[in-house]
Amino acid sequence: MKYIKFLGASGTVTGSCYLLKEDNGPNVLVDMGMFQGQQEIADLNYAPLQFDPSNVYGVILTHAHLDHCGRLPLLTKNGFKGRIFMTEATKDLTEIFVGGITKTNADILTKPPFSIKVKRINNLQMGDMI
Repeated sequence: MKYIKFLGASGTVTGSCYLLKEDNGPNVLVDMGMFQGQQEIADLNYAPLQFDPSNVYGVILTHAHLDHCGRLPLLTKNGFKGRIFMTEATKDLTEIFVGGITKTNADILTKPPFSIKVKRINNLQMGDMI
């Protein structure tokens, strides 16, 4: 059975994250975004993950806004060993944005998961299929 689990950007417009799950098949995330806004929403960044990152084959990153990529480092901290698929332009911006999170958001400075560098990136071109 295949299904989508909504892990963010439902009930709020930030924290985009969707788990594409298949029984006995690879699990894939679409985005792993940071929750932004009111404190009760921003606190979701520190809630336990609702899935096991070590069971995720890969992440498809749609674009580099923090509400789509800001929690990528949390995956590697929690055992993710898969690939991250994105375009070259998204890769360039994601490295800037994710790398700069601890420099720009004082409330996150004390939360180390966000300071880990993104690794294992596959660059995609328009029309590529994965």
